[in-house]
Amino acid sequence: MLNTRLLKLARGIVLATTFTAAAPGLTSDYSGLIVFGDSMSDTGNLLALTGGVNPADPPYWQGRYSNGNVWPEFMSAADNLPLQNFAFGSALTGYDNLDGPYPGLLTEIDAYVAARPGGTDPGALHVIWAGANDFFALRNASGVDAGMNEAVTNIATAVQALVRLGARHILVGDLPDLGLIPYADRPNALAPPALLTAGSAEFNRRLALSLSNTGFPVRLMGIFDLTQRVAADPAAYGFSNAEDRCLSPRGVVCSNPDAYLYWDDRHPTTAGHRVLASHVESISGTLNRRRSTPGLFNPYTALFRLYSASADGPPALAFRYGQAGWVPLTGDWNGDGIDTVGLFNATTARFFLRNENSTGPTSLAFTYGQANWVPVSGDWNGDGTDTIGLYNPSSGRFFLRNSNSTGPTEITFVFDEPGLIPVTGDWDGDGTDSIGIYDPNTTRFALRNSNSAGPASYVFFFGEPGRTPVMGDWDRNGTDTAGIYDPATGQFLLRNIHFGGLADETARLGPPGQLPIAGDWDGPDLP
Repeated sequence: MLNTRLLKLARGIVLATTFTAAAPGLTSDYSGLIVFGDSMSDTGNLLALTGGVNPADPPYWQGRYSNGNVWPEFMSAADNLPLQNFAFGSALTGYDNLDGPYPGLLTEIDAYVAARPGGTDPGALHVIWAGANDFFALRNASGVDAGMNEAVTNIATAVQALVRLGARHILVGDLPDLGLIPYADRPNALAPPALLTAGSAEFNRRLALSLSNTGFPVRLMGIFDLTQRVAADPAAYGFSNAEDRCLSPRGVVCSNPDAYLYWDDRHPTTAGHRVLASHVESISGTLNRRRSTPGLFNPYTALFRLYSASADGPPALAFRYGQAGWVPLTGDWNGDGIDTVGLFNATTARFFLRNENSTGPTSLAFTYGQANWVPVSGDWNGDGTDTIGLYNPSSGRFFLRNSNSTGPTEITFVFDEPGLIPVTGDWDGDGTDSIGIYDPNTTRFALRNSNSAGPASYVFFFGEPGRTPVMGDWDRNGTDTAGIYDPATGQFLLRNIHFGGLADETARLGPPGQLPIAGDWDGPDLP
């Protein structure tokens, strides 16, 4: 149960740490940045709650667990995002705090939810980052397994609470490589560095699995990989020392803090936080300004209509390509950031791909697979180029290829039931596309985050029977989500999360009876 005293205190602290970014920079597609967590993100909440006592200033700077601003402030300024910060230093993932009767992560979440009975801003980026303090709170290694499970459950609970409140863009921090931080060299560290590294990796594995089971497309921040990259090549990130702490245990500050990655035994310097902010920007999609919009293909006239927005209006482009009766598909065939059209002749199993959205000659033509299979496309290996694949509806087997040419299948597997409609997209925002299916009789979507046999990562029902699926990144957040097209009326219904419910966008485009497609027809938008 939420402690009502802490709820009131948390509300007061939030008012004290709500910022509007003043520095010019990229105008993000997000409406704000809302942060929950611990000392890695705290911008002064615990200092205010303890009456200016913790963390001590000096050597810590104005309530930050560093020598200057921390990553949410840098990201807020760079992306012109208003910042609301609920993070408290020393927060555990539950309701407790290492430093006393102060908020934990779930206390922060409960305070936020209680203060917003009408819901949250669906356009804001919500960031949850906690878990390291649950490790630091352990007295011996025998409690690691249970502690991991409890922390992972708490973080998943926090995510679910935000989803129920209406959050639609959620980023979750994983653990850094705890074997690489100065804490690992302390004689009273929980375990030797190698075991701390292994424990961090196992925690992150369990966290990713737990978050995939929430049914919501949550992205992980990739902090473990970042700490390993910086440790391997500190000079590439502007550091000459990525091992030692700048602030000694006796409070002596090194001569050049900006050359150090770490301020104390577990927190970065403000220079380290700048690197972290840039990394979170790239992971969060604030720098990803690609957006899918619908298109239509007339199977009788081979006329493509491509629209510039998911709203009623005339097409931005209209042209004929290929032949009537062929099956349309789209993708970025040459890696230039622009999706263009293609066609599949199901009679001959021949693909025809074009690198321009206009009438003209085929850029690539090749035979692959067998007749009467269903074509799919996606970036299966994360190299920035979309390639083709096929789905055999009689067996439910996918055949994916990593180059647009005749050749052997590189990835093949069976997923879900046969006889359904295949769909593809980047469901979890990891930069690679994977497969899914849609059952037009039951409106069931089943999406999987890897191109392999196994259970679906997301299962939900959306729309009405008899519709045609179309997938895309409708809100420009780096994850593809579901849409359906009604061929009888020409109406698109688009959804921004992997849940059933009402459409987030609707549009009636072109004449009825077309085949729906989607893509980013003009490439990434500029700031």
